[in-house]
Amino acid sequence: MRAARTLVAVAACLLGSGCCNFARWFCGPDDSDWVSERFDTPGAAIATLKEAIRRADTVAITRCLSEDFKQQTGVRGVLETALVWQRLREEVPGIHLLGYAEVSERRPLGPGRCEYELEIAGRRMTVRLIRQPYWELAWIYDPDDPDDLEPRGEPLTDLGSVLDTRLDEDEGTTDVAIRLPPIDVPVELDRIQRAAVGFEWKVQRIDPVEPADDC
Repeated sequence: MRAARTLVAVAACLLGSGCCNFARWFCGPDDSDWVSERFDTPGAAIATLKEAIRRADTVAITRCLSEDFKQQTGVRGVLETALVWQRLREEVPGIHLLGYAEVSERRPLGPGRCEYELEIAGRRMTVRLIRQPYWELAWIYDPDDPDDLEPRGEPLTDLGSVLDTRLDEDEGTTDVAIRLPPIDVPVELDRIQRAAVGFEWKVQRIDPVEPADDC
């Protein structure tokens, strides 16, 4: 009987904070897909874009966009992304639903380019991705707080500007040398948490697919 009274009390508290919490109390762990922000593969980039749109997170949406997309639309930061996103919602009806869309198989478009078709509620759109080089350096800002990371980095026009490889055919090995661009603050070696160069897949275009003419 005491257990029953305790359950009623807990339910009352949960109902006071919203029925969703009440449902979660009985439903157990959330078994929806876990989506981490990643751009290392085309599929991961599309999943990240959908998650950002689903949450209406303009900061995350900004990170999904390629430099080409930003230049074409005048995006320089989160504020511009919010304005562009509002314009896209007006010009491309249904684009805000992409977070719940079904995704087609990847269609290659040539080296470093591909596209997907997303469909929801009878609307179809293509999302074109481009492979974009970048460099990044992150270090611990406060030695007493390892969670306090200071990141720097930016897209590159050419990975060869920071990366040099030399093949030793006699030894059958490859020497790789990375030289990142200078940063404007001194950083001690033991504080560096991550130093990287590579490629990320970012959104180059989002276009509606016009319905086929039956005539």
